[in-house]
Amino acid sequence: MPARMGVSFFAVRTTGVFCRPSCRSKRALRKNVRFFANAQQALDAGFRPCKRCQPDNARAQQRRLDKIACACRLLEQETPVTLASLAQAVAMSPFHLHRFV
Repeated sequence: MPARMGVSFFAVRTTGVFCRPSCRSKRALRKNVRFFANAQQALDAGFRPCKRCQPDNARAQQRRLDKIACACRLLEQETPVTLASLAQAVAMSPFHLHRFV
């Protein structure tokens, strides 16, 4: 399912939902999974977007990436930071920031 194979999304037949490969949702059985090169193909096949990873919303993904990039820049500074202060600086919970960084 890696992106280098041209797969950008996967869908689960039993739930009718499609996700990004990076989605944290519980993994489905391989026999119930279909792969798609883009979100539109999954939508056309009758699958709905996952509410967790929002695969049809590129802006939401970009906002998350921007927050992570900002956190990385703050970590590169010489001033020591705590997880709590770093999370506050990028408007994320410490739990979610820790999962991404």
